[in-house]
Amino acid sequence: MSLDDICYLVTQIFSFDEIGQEQSQLIDRVVFCKELPTSSNEFFKAAQNDIKVQKVIVLDSEEYEGETIVKIENVLYSVYRVYKRSDGFTELYCEMRSGNG
Repeated sequence: MSLDDICYLVTQIFSFDEIGQEQSQLIDRVVFCKELPTSSNEFFKAAQNDIKVQKVIVLDSEEYEGETIVKIENVLYSVYRVYKRSDGFTELYCEMRSGNG
C-alpha cells in the first residue's frame, strides 16, 4: 500500500498557569497516510452510537502512538475507533471534532 497523503497526529498536553487555571496545548507531528473509503457498514455501526464518520485513514502501525486527534487539511478529527491490521498498518476511524464548524 502506498501512503502518499499526509496527516498530523495530535497530542493534547494539559498544564496549569501561574494562577492554577488548566490550559491545553496541541502538539502535532506529520505522518504519511492514505485515506480509505468508508464502508456503508461502518456508517451504519457508527450511526447507532450517534457518531458521524468523516474520515478513515490508514498509516504505518509503528507511527501510531495512541493519539486521539488527527489533523487533515487544517481540520481536527477525533479518533473514535482504531483497528490494527495484520499487515503492519493501522486504520483510524475519525469524526469531526466539535468546534470545527
